[in-house]
Amino acid sequence: MDEKSLLDLIEWKVSKKRKYTPIEETCLPKAIPDAKERIAPFMEKDFIMWLGHGSFLIHLKGEFWLTDPILTERALIVKRKSPPAIPAESLKSIADKFMVIISHNHYDHLDQETLEALPNQSTILCPLGLKEYINEFHGRKNVVEMDWWQEYTSDSGTK
Repeated sequence: MDEKSLLDLIEWKVSKKRKYTPIEETCLPKAIPDAKERIAPFMEKDFIMWLGHGSFLIHLKGEFWLTDPILTERALIVKRKSPPAIPAESLKSIADKFMVIISHNHYDHLDQETLEALPNQSTILCPLGLKEYINEFHGRKNVVEMDWWQEYTSDSGTK
């Protein structure tokens, strides 16, 4: 960026709080208002909704899928800039089961509060080495560990 100086770069790297210009502020993602109510008419159709960061809610062939769900106010210590479109505590009112895909175990993709908020019948698909952790620390029993290129077929036949 031409309008930024070396001092701006250094300040950006060492500062704990990000500074946004008024133009940059208008580009930050906003939460979808009333997201839960907005998906209600589509419960019989397939859809995908971005919930924030790497989290998506996908309705496919009658099943609800979540990717890397972090639906809480904080990722470990870091507070979100934008709230999630659907908070974790609302998950059980959407469906009684989710298929959950965890891509990796960084704190912003494997959120304890969100995993604990999932309905008990949910299935969690995770990379090798995470099943025991998810079972032990998150109390989840329906966890499927997968290696590269492995496939999983859900109850609806979705791969």
